[in-house]
Amino acid sequence: MVELLFLLSPPFFKNNLFFKFILMYFVFVIFSRKKHDSQNTGYTHKILTMKKLLLNFSGIALAIFFSANLFAQTAGTFTFSFTEAPQSATYNGNAQHVLAVWIQTSAGAFVKTKIRNAGGGTSDHLPTWSVNAGGTAGNCLSASANVTDATTGATLSSWSTKTIIWDGKNVSGTANGTLVADGAYKITIQETWNHGTAGTVTTSFPFTKGTTADHQTPANTANFTNIKLDWVPTTTSALTVATNTTNVKCFGGNTGSATATPTGTPAYTY
Repeated sequence: MVELLFLLSPPFFKNNLFFKFILMYFVFVIFSRKKHDSQNTGYTHKILTMKKLLLNFSGIALAIFFSANLFAQTAGTFTFSFTEAPQSATYNGNAQHVLAVWIQTSAGAFVKTKIRNAGGGTSDHLPTWSVNAGGTAGNCLSASANVTDATTGATLSSWSTKTIIWDGKNVSGTANGTLVADGAYKITIQETWNHGTAGTVTTSFPFTKGTTADHQTPANTANFTNIKLDWVPTTTSALTVATNTTNVKCFGGNTGSATATPTGTPAYTY
């Protein structure tokens, strides 16, 4: 009974067409049962046929309802910043290091590269990023390692603060792609400052892309400090139109006017 009252409540009922349809279906079923007691077999057959049609439509509505929620692609901006903590025992003692920063799904699938810094003598020092981006572990400078929409450069010679901005899109070869589905993602950093496995680190920070903002300030690590993650969905609002009219003073005259001023986010054409 509580659930039924909730479904009938004005705010819920007004904004949920799917549940309106389901409620209408149940009302129809109850009504048809009463009819069944007083009508002939032919009429009952028509009722049963209509029930089946309504049930089919309910299934279609349910599929649309859930697909719209499961495959939402919210536009927005993800900003990630961090400061590199100085490391000792670098390549030549003067802070030289290589760096890659990229977006992945929570399962580790590649989405987009945002930073890649390496040189000819250090091209084998970002193997995790290189393989994930479509290249090989031995050469992160290979054309097959995707750097579309990334900031790229040579081996770094100083420790600094880095900031990347992601538009919520994947890549399509050398072109920017389309908005990815809402869900769990992670921003991953690979940094190498010396030869061998002791002078490298790969760290990921999870976040959620969706209709709700996600602001995080993870704790400092031995390699990165001042870490900030911010996913901010694009604000949207329904289109509204303000109208203003002036009637013609006399038939056949041209003293009348009409204006319509639309507002909404994002921009609309009309």
